[in-house]
Amino acid sequence: MSTNLLPINPQALRRVWAVVCSSALLLTLALPAPAGGDKDRPTPGKHRPIIYPIKSRPFGKSYGNWGAAWWNWVLGIPKAQNPNFDPTGEFAHVGQDGPVFFLAGNFGGVNQRSATVPAGKAIFFPILNNVYWAPEDLAFVKDVIAPSQGWNVTGLSDTEILRMGVNWATDHATSLSVTIDGVPVKDPWQYRADSDPFTLELSDALADFGYPAGPRTPSVSDGYWIMLRPLSPGKHTIRFTSTGRYSVADGDPFDQDFSLDVTYHLKVVRPAHIARPNSRPYGKSYARWSAEFWKTGIELPVAGNPLVEGGCGELSGRVMFLAAPITSSTISCTVPAGTALFVPALTVECSSLEPPESGFHGDTEEEQAECATYWSDHIVNPSVDIDGLPVPNIASYRVVSPQFEFTAPDPNILLVPGGGPGTAVADGYYLMVSPLSRGTHTIRVRGALRFSVAAGDPFDLDLSNDVLFNITVE
Repeated sequence: MSTNLLPINPQALRRVWAVVCSSALLLTLALPAPAGGDKDRPTPGKHRPIIYPIKSRPFGKSYGNWGAAWWNWVLGIPKAQNPNFDPTGEFAHVGQDGPVFFLAGNFGGVNQRSATVPAGKAIFFPILNNVYWAPEDLAFVKDVIAPSQGWNVTGLSDTEILRMGVNWATDHATSLSVTIDGVPVKDPWQYRADSDPFTLELSDALADFGYPAGPRTPSVSDGYWIMLRPLSPGKHTIRFTSTGRYSVADGDPFDQDFSLDVTYHLKVVRPAHIARPNSRPYGKSYARWSAEFWKTGIELPVAGNPLVEGGCGELSGRVMFLAAPITSSTISCTVPAGTALFVPALTVECSSLEPPESGFHGDTEEEQAECATYWSDHIVNPSVDIDGLPVPNIASYRVVSPQFEFTAPDPNILLVPGGGPGTAVADGYYLMVSPLSRGTHTIRVRGALRFSVAAGDPFDLDLSNDVLFNITVE
């Protein structure tokens, strides 16, 4: 199948032809790229992005084979979070890994997207691109394209036939343009590259077009691509446009026009430093810090308590904590420069003070730990984004606290009349974030606490959390 201008196999073509003709939706995943060689810089100035030469092998791969990797990225992501269907850039970070950050295009039309890119990562995107695979596109080339073009494909391998088809599709590009921070890239046509044959691991991204999930091999890609060297920290804008046309009058088997116009507003940031899960930041393990967090929260008055109203509080002279109830909200905090942040993603405690009927009770450390772990086992999809960058492997930051003592005021956040002394154990996900630079930052915490009778739980409960902290460091 092809993406930018791409014809599909005859069966799929019959299924969607009316839609394609009226909406120009014909499976085009085109993407733009800046042109220029290694010495081609848009202009001298503050930001001077450099493009890897088309014949180079950045990070050990040719341009064409980076194109194959891009296809496995964009078509390997399910439709619900697929960056190519994403109108705003919300899912730009999904599936990103390694030294290169991919940008997606669209299926035709205009998009304005915002995305955060880690400093030090190269940026790779196509201006216009296609991919053909077996068996669907192989049949399409043999049955539709080859007869229309007078090709004799007898005796050719599947890879050779697919390459003829994908090259033919890419030849139908009619215009390409890229600007980086407002400066046009010269001659983007020089950045064309096709891939070696590869296996494409297709998700459900194209199921609506009649392509079920599963591997496709061989696959071959062709297109116009750009690999930018890492951009300087700060804000950047990349815009790319492309058009293409098939015309029966020119000997093509059908008429079709394609165009896209995509703008990315990028924020390049240095990733925050997070203490390793098994480390002892500021002299305490994560488990000890989690106990300190809950002890502090339980002993604070209810009025103004960050665990109830959301906000930040002090754990020690060098560490502050962020907290919010399970809700959707935006919370602002001011943090002194040089202060680390202890960030609970989602966390639960069980104590001796809470009554048995609350579901959060335990008399001994073992009972309290069992209770807290039972609740935390029902936390789903915890995530933390810092300055727009997702924290990887959040599961490794789950800890169970040691038992800790507290004295709850009256009233208290445990809703126990009279308050008083007690013990508790907590279980959950936490991050110790090293001091952030002066200025403004964002930390977004998401997740859910979910119980289901259908899944064997004793009750139904679905509480979602989506809290954005606006942090000012001064």
